[in-house]
Amino acid sequence: MSTTVTETPDLAAAIMPAWRLLYADQERHWRGDPGGRAALRRAATPEAVMVVPAFHDILIAVRESGVDIPARADANLYRWLAVAIGALAERRSGDGGGQRFAAALGGSSKPEERRFKTLRFQALIAALDRAPDADTLTALRRGMAIIADDRIDARQFVRDLLGWSDRTRIDWTFAYFGQPARPQTGTADIPATTHELEEQAK
Repeated sequence: MSTTVTETPDLAAAIMPAWRLLYADQERHWRGDPGGRAALRRAATPEAVMVVPAFHDILIAVRESGVDIPARADANLYRWLAVAIGALAERRSGDGGGQRFAAALGGSSKPEERRFKTLRFQALIAALDRAPDADTLTALRRGMAIIADDRIDARQFVRDLLGWSDRTRIDWTFAYFGQPARPQTGTADIPATTHELEEQAK
C-alpha cells in the first residue's frame, strides 16, 4: 500500500475557508468562483487539477492564513491535495459539518440501503490504497456526486486523504458498513477485506 504524508490538523482546517470561497455567499454578497469549480471538476487527473488556477488560489490562501506548505514538499502531498480539492469541487455548496464521507456513502449493514454500491466502495478503497492518481480522483468523485447535497465533514474528508493509512481505511470501512465503531485494540478480529465485512453484514 502506498503511504501518504504525515498531515498536520492545521492544513486540513486551513483549506476549508479557502475552499468555501469557491461558493457563493449571499450574506456576504460573494458570488464565488463557479468557473474555478467547473475547471476543477473537469480536471481528469491530480496533475490536471494542479494546473487549474483555483487550486493555486486555495494554496495561496492557505499560506496567507499562516499555515506553511513547504515549497519543496514531497510531490505526493500535492497529489493528495489535488485529489482532495478536485473531489470537493463536486459539492454543490461549501457547507461544513455533518457525517463522515464513508458513512454518507453507506452507513448501513443492509446493502439495499447503501447509496454507493459496495463494489464501487471496494474499488474506491483499492484506489486509495494504491496511489493518489486519476483512478483515485474518479472514484472519489463518483461517491461525492451521489452525496453532493448531503452535509459531510469536509475537513475530516481532507484530513483522511492527506493522512491515508491502515487506520483510516478501517475507519471508512466500518462507517460504510454501518458498524458502530472500529475495534480499538488488536487486529485479530478485523476482517482482512471488505468482502469479509460484506459477508458479515448480510
